Amino acid sequence: MSRSGGLRFPPKHLYPKSVIFSVFSSEEIKKLSVVKIVTPLSFNTLGHPLKDGLYDPSLGPLRENSDPCGTCRENVNKCPGHFGHIELPVLVVNPLFHKTLFTILKISCLKCFTVQIPRHVRTVLAAKTKLLDAGFYLELDDLDRELAAITSNCTEITEGEEEIIRETVEKFVQAISRKKSRQFPDIEVNIVTRNATMERQIHIDDVIKSYKSPGRICTNCQLPIPKLSALKNQIIIAQSVVSTDERSGVAHKTENVPLMADQSRKYVRRIWENDPEIFK
Repeated sequence: MSRSGGLRFPPKHLYPKSVIFSVFSSEEIKKLSVVKIVTPLSFNTLGHPLKDGLYDPSLGPLRENSDPCGTCRENVNKCPGHFGHIELPVLVVNPLFHKTLFTILKISCLKCFTVQIPRHVRTVLAAKTKLLDAGFYLELDDLDRELAAITSNCTEITEGEEEIIRETVEKFVQAISRKKSRQFPDIEVNIVTRNATMERQIHIDDVIKSYKSPGRICTNCQLPIPKLSALKNQIIIAQSVVSTDERSGVAHKTENVPLMADQSRKYVRRIWENDPEIFK
């Protein structure tokens, strides 16, 4: 029960339609934080927690005989614990997203920032994710059948056939949307469930697996695509270095250099600008 001016109010119950999990932004972390950690040391020579250290009293008491929490003034049994934060001097990659970042960069050209997945495949994938997000599971098979009728006799998709596929996909999605609007005019069709999320991820993974090893030449700008590799939590890019030798003249060699986090961010943002639909 909450108290305000001596009055008792019943608890409020919420019935959310959906829940989305995400990471905190820098601003949100600072708002939640009660102390900025500035020293790697934890205790002084007497064994007491150091201020602005990893065991700062503001984060909560350590033991039953410790002083009350510096934030909520509760003991070790009642204090929920509080957040602190560390400001890093340079940009780093969150380890949780390292694999995803590496995959995006590997299947993309870092010259023109185009994903090395055929345009018609990206169009179909974007359409399928839209249908899944709206709860249209069964309609995916109907879409596959319509597309199979177009591509069954094609050994290689031409630009004209890509345009036909794009128009077919657009007409199909529009027809499904109109049909559902007539059947359920008062229901907002925007369903994000666990099944939809899983199906969406399965389709994305299948496409990425098919094109996770792109060719050496970009399909868009026709420039060489640098080779990427991962070493623990570090992305390594192979760069061509030109060196001049007096006897042999100009020589080209490959040098492996780490890809810094700030450069990775620039690359991913440019890739997102080119293909926002596939990464939503």
